[in-house]
This record gives sequence, C-alpha cells and structure tokens, in this order.
Amino acid sequence: MIENSGLENSCYSVELVMKFVAPTLSNTARDVRDAATKITLLMYRQYGDPVRKFLPKDEPILRKKQLIWKKMFESFDEIDGKPVHKPNEATAEDKKSGSGKPL
Repeated sequence: MIENSGLENSCYSVELVMKFVAPTLSNTARDVRDAATKITLLMYRQYGDPVRKFLPKDEPILRKKQLIWKKMFESFDEIDGKPVHKPNEATAEDKKSGSGKPL
C-alpha cells in the first residue's frame, strides 16, 4: 500500500505507521525486524525526514555499535544522494594520511 499509493488517500499517517513500526525494529525475531526495516525505508523514500523523528538520533557511535542502525542510516544517506563509505574503500582521512585502502 505504502509503495503503490502512499498514505494520502488512507486513514493512516506517517506518525501512526511509524509509532507502530519503530519499536519493532528492535524485535528479537529477524523476520519482524526485516519487515519493519523494509517499511521504514519505504516510508523514508516517500516522506523523508519526518520518519527520522521516530528513530534514534543518527550518531557515529550508534552506527558503530548496532548494525541495524548502521544499515538504516546508510540507506537513508543513499536515498538522500549522500556518499556512503564502503568498508574496503579509503576514506578522505585515509587518503590524507597516505594509508590508502586496507590490505
């Protein structure tokens, strides 16, 4: 429904959907988390930043400690057209220090 027609002509809102979906991103069942991730990404593609207010703040420490948030925020970055650092890619900091790509 979200992907095909959005929420405009329904009784649902970004707030209603995200209040239901956001807590399930931490569910212990992988299938539940995967479904919640898919819905969250669909919502972000359709509605953008309002989705973020239902999620933890995007901070480097969170991306580092919890894989689900790393993947989620990197997906948001891709949707927004921002560069996303790949694990085997040298960062600007690596290039400055001359360390280049990891071996």
